[in-house]
Amino acid sequence: MKTAIQALILITSGVVFTGCGNPALRYVGLYSGTGTMTMSFDSSSGQQSGTRQLAGNVNLREGVSSDLVYDDSECQIPFNMDDADSASLVPGASCTGSADGATATLTYTNGFIRFDEKIVTVTLNATVTVTKNGATVVGTMTEDLTLTRLTK
Repeated sequence: MKTAIQALILITSGVVFTGCGNPALRYVGLYSGTGTMTMSFDSSSGQQSGTRQLAGNVNLREGVSSDLVYDDSECQIPFNMDDADSASLVPGASCTGSADGATATLTYTNGFIRFDEKIVTVTLNATVTVTKNGATVVGTMTEDLTLTRLTK
């Protein structure tokens, strides 16, 4: 009888603990990314709208207060896993950078990462706030990327 109870405890503890851990860990690694970024501003703003090609490396790393962090060395964007094959942007994520006397802040409105066996797709949408010489212009940004894993 004692052996049967011990076996039952082992079986049920295996069931309870099987799903534990961060499901994002299997996607952590260095990726090569290509895609497009489109910025749109009101034509009266004087800020140029357009689409540009993107290429470079991206790190997907384990987060501290999120499951996963998308890190392109300029921005670190937190995501939480929705299920085993997708993640959604953590609300409130933002990123600020400066160039040519202007400061731009991206406030992410939504974003998704979809994981396939070898290819990862990333979609990011944000409000863009650009400040230069005391003037502020607001627009939108959409980024669509395809990532290929380089290392684990």
